[in-house]
Amino acid sequence: MDRYQELRLTVRVDRPGVRLVDYRTAGGGFPKDRTAATSGGSNKGAAVITRRHYLSDAVFVVAVTAADETVERLAGALSRPHWAPYLGRRSCVPDEPFLLRRHVDDPEEELRTRVPLSRTAPPAKDGDGPEAGTIPVEFLLEQPPPPAVRENLRRSTSSTSTTHR
Repeated sequence: MDRYQELRLTVRVDRPGVRLVDYRTAGGGFPKDRTAATSGGSNKGAAVITRRHYLSDAVFVVAVTAADETVERLAGALSRPHWAPYLGRRSCVPDEPFLLRRHVDDPEEELRTRVPLSRTAPPAKDGDGPEAGTIPVEFLLEQPPPPAVRENLRRSTSSTSTTHR
């Protein structure tokens, strides 16, 4: 995976989603030779029980920064995927496009000011001051931005929060 070492991801969390746990069983009630296979070449002989964890109703917008040829390769794959895209399970298809823009000079600025939020603002309350009607948005950065960008983030995110990871 060295070819993706250069990637820098910035994630805007428009809606963090709700955690769901899916209880599943597979292969119960069948003869042993028709149950789930084991790594040793046999069969389990009983139902396989799993609990899978998912996010429901989550919205994330991601800016990818890399060399132009890498961004073009990724954009091409997202524009014309070989297989139908899904998020976690094949039944969890995205309802918004995977690719919004190909070339952006300043991805963080684009996410802060030009890409619309994917949720509506809560109703403003009278007397709440300048924060009324704003939506807190979290930004996750793989590495802290340079000092000049960090200062710009602080000034322009009065209604957002920034997290560095």
